[in-house]
Amino acid sequence: MSKPNEVPVTEPGASGGGGLRSIVVIAGGTFGIQAMLLVTGIISARLLGVEGRGQIALVSAAALLLARVTMAGSLPVAVSQLLAREGLTARDGLRPFVLRWSAWALLPSLAAGGWLAWVLRDEGAGLQLGLSGATAGFTYLSIVGGILASAVQGELASAAKAVGGALLLQAPFFVLLSAFAALGWVEGPVTVAVLMVAGGLIGILLALRLLRPAEGRPSTLDSAEVRRVAATNYVNAVGTLNGIGIDRNLVGVWLGTAALGLYSVGLAFATMSAVLGNAVSSLLLPRLAAHHDHPEEQRRLARTWLSLTALLLALIVGALELVVEPVIRIAFGEEFVPAVEVARWLVLADGLFGFRRLLICLLQARGRGGIASAIELVLTVVMVAGIAVAGAAGELVLVGIVLACVAALACVALSVAVVVTRPRTAAGTRPRHRAGP
Repeated sequence: MSKPNEVPVTEPGASGGGGLRSIVVIAGGTFGIQAMLLVTGIISARLLGVEGRGQIALVSAAALLLARVTMAGSLPVAVSQLLAREGLTARDGLRPFVLRWSAWALLPSLAAGGWLAWVLRDEGAGLQLGLSGATAGFTYLSIVGGILASAVQGELASAAKAVGGALLLQAPFFVLLSAFAALGWVEGPVTVAVLMVAGGLIGILLALRLLRPAEGRPSTLDSAEVRRVAATNYVNAVGTLNGIGIDRNLVGVWLGTAALGLYSVGLAFATMSAVLGNAVSSLLLPRLAAHHDHPEEQRRLARTWLSLTALLLALIVGALELVVEPVIRIAFGEEFVPAVEVARWLVLADGLFGFRRLLICLLQARGRGGIASAIELVLTVVMVAGIAVAGAAGELVLVGIVLACVAALACVALSVAVVVTRPRTAAGTRPRHRAGP
């Protein structure tokens, strides 16, 4: 998730081999992250059952939703793109913004906690208070983590540093939950939720060390431009289709926490491609931005990374489809076998969603993020309508089918947009500075 050091802007794609090495490193890190997510999912499912697993999934979904629709969505895109363009370290470039953003992040965090308290209003007071408090804390950490990740990405970090940062952010919760489970200290969903917050805090403190040292340069980032870039890319950066957990929140509200428990098990297999697509696009965007004056180099980087990532995503989807049934049956237990069918559709949808992130990245780099946002917004309405039909029918599998169809439509629409658009030229804009040493 995070990654810095002084790397020339040509590093990720100076050659086909360079792009291949970067993507292989990212893929390795993605597998490591996915393995930790799968293990923590298995542990929580075994300890909490379908209902408790659904409650934890609801905490994650609520935190993700409020974080991304506010400050962890398009703001990180603006931070990454503008730091790379200006050639600034995060410590120098973001210094004027830190206190203000830290205060604003409290509002969505409290809103997320309040939302979960309302959803769990029929539960016991202890469970309601514990999970809503953890949701507020996890939302705040999600916002901080998103901005931190974008900051190190904007410093044009190597793929290896990026993978190290992502593992640092995920590993503490994995270690804490595994240790508490082994010692028999997990007493219910509240314990797991508190460990999520503790692990997130430790991960952020570790990842902060990956930022490059300050160089003492004044920040050349303009508040108005940060807001403009964030606003232009808002919908596509937020990822309303699969980036904010709309599907999980709707499944939890319309089909119940037991159905959400099954759905979350399916998602445990259906996140690898999206994580890979997000990671590759996060590395690619600032590098494309750093080459804003060299369109041929931009196109070459895009071709290399797009083709390699598409091949890798196809292999991942095929492999997951083969193992999803035996892994759910053996690892999660017979209680979760009904999740197999929806998991198959979610794996397919996830592969398409992962590729879609790269298409969005190309449009963002061309200054055409508004087109991607329009496509995302229209298809979000289609997705919500489809899930509403599935909820009315009481069919969980239909939710997976809806997501797969929407993901396919997104890839088609974005591909057409990439083909027919050209980079936006902004006459009269102030001179840009090349990033890198």
